[in-house]
Amino acid sequence: MDIQRNLESLKLNGVKAIIFDFDNTISSTNKSLFQVLSKLFDLEFNLDLNELQVMEVLRMNSNLVDMFESILNLDCLKSLPLSALDLFELFKSKYSDYDYYTEYEFKNWFKELKIAGIQIAVVSNRSFGLKQRLQQLGFDLSGFISVVSQEDGFKKKPEPAMFMYVYDKLSKDGIKPNQIISIGDHLTDYKVSTYMGFHFFAYSKYTSLKKEFKEAGLDSILIFENWNNFNKVLEQKFKQL
Repeated sequence: MDIQRNLESLKLNGVKAIIFDFDNTISSTNKSLFQVLSKLFDLEFNLDLNELQVMEVLRMNSNLVDMFESILNLDCLKSLPLSALDLFELFKSKYSDYDYYTEYEFKNWFKELKIAGIQIAVVSNRSFGLKQRLQQLGFDLSGFISVVSQEDGFKKKPEPAMFMYVYDKLSKDGIKPNQIISIGDHLTDYKVSTYMGFHFFAYSKYTSLKKEFKEAGLDSILIFENWNNFNKVLEQKFKQL
């Protein structure tokens, strides 16, 4: 993505803030999780996972025990004498401290956004570890106007409490809902962003599919699977206004 072109488009259209989801938006969490699960099944059971099948399970965005149950029900693993709870305990004890990574140079982009005076926030349904994961990825938490999650006592999206908390901070700088962009990977992000009156863009690579966003009412031009295409969808959005 051409960052200077992005900044020019944001400024031209009066954007003052961007709210990001974390998992599978900033961080490629499902890809990281597949890699560590592949390591687990290889080292512990000498088994290879089918990437397409497992990634489809991860798209369900369920809790870990339910996710492990679905994985163990895949044809290639049905004969394995292991329960979802056993797999959860094994994962938690030996494999849960895995590395996260991003598929775009967010640090450079965020640095330029901050210089341009555009506020950045992260809002996540994570129940623990959001700030630590951001720091692991090399982000300076002081660069965000807000980083909030369930860990801070908020109800999970699509309940609007986290977004209202962030908007309260932004509104003190005179920022209005139509000057805010929200980017997320899940229908819950779309629902709460629409409720708040923000401009929403869907990153559909890892969780909710493009067809799911379209069925929920989101214009297909606002859905993207590659961050290098974000400028295109951004410009198409503001052409409509």
